[in-house]
Amino acid sequence: MNEISKYTNYKLFLKDHYNHKLETKHGFSFSVWAKSLGIASPSTLSMVINGSRHPSKTLIEKLSSNLKLSQDQTEYFKGLIQLHKSKQNPHLTVHLKTQDSSSVDTDNFLAISTFVIRELLNNRSLENPIKFIQDKIKYKLTVEQITEKYKFLINKSLIKIDGLHHQAVGNIFEEVLASKDGVNNFHKSTMKTVSDAFEVCSIEERSFHTSILSVNKDKIQEAKELLKEFQHRMTELLEDNNGKPGDQIYLLNMNLLPASDQTQEKILH
Repeated sequence: MNEISKYTNYKLFLKDHYNHKLETKHGFSFSVWAKSLGIASPSTLSMVINGSRHPSKTLIEKLSSNLKLSQDQTEYFKGLIQLHKSKQNPHLTVHLKTQDSSSVDTDNFLAISTFVIRELLNNRSLENPIKFIQDKIKYKLTVEQITEKYKFLINKSLIKIDGLHHQAVGNIFEEVLASKDGVNNFHKSTMKTVSDAFEVCSIEERSFHTSILSVNKDKIQEAKELLKEFQHRMTELLEDNNGKPGDQIYLLNMNLLPASDQTQEKILH
């Protein structure tokens, strides 16, 4: 069975798994698979693979367990499903996988401004895209930096150009193999963008919320999953423009960070 990381379409991954089982396990069928998953209707699996429905959260968990996916593979699987749920919304989700590798050039990929530029260009016909970006973007970028990022997006096929028309290409799932420094740089880039925004965005333009919570660590993973779900739902709401470009590009940023040391807390209590 192929590694899920080689797929950009979760339905194709499931279909290949099903076909592999048909070839290697006598009597295998949707009914047999459904029974092993503990679901009543074999047609549910058929509809998922044939594209007429997406798996529910419960079915995703059962499939991940049945397919013996690791935690990282399960996150990848969920990411593929969420991107296909977004249908025609060409937003980009970047999953950073921490690895001990510094050989990947991530300077542009890990800069949040690169993807702000991508969204600015999406579904627009522009005679001078560099000038358009320079006029629209709120961040302090030189013409040279904008040009470099523009070329990067084209070379990575993240933007397709037809004449003057620029189009973000489909729903893209990109897994960046980055070092820990790369992951940290991406997060720092995002936070710097948020910080810079306070200098150019009025209070009326922005929404900023902070909660200070006393939590138990066994709830953190569930909280992170809830934040992911909220992020995807907010994306679907805000990008539902009937295929038309939006009036502005907004950055939705959510953070859940420890503000105290766990060991010290134990000592204090």
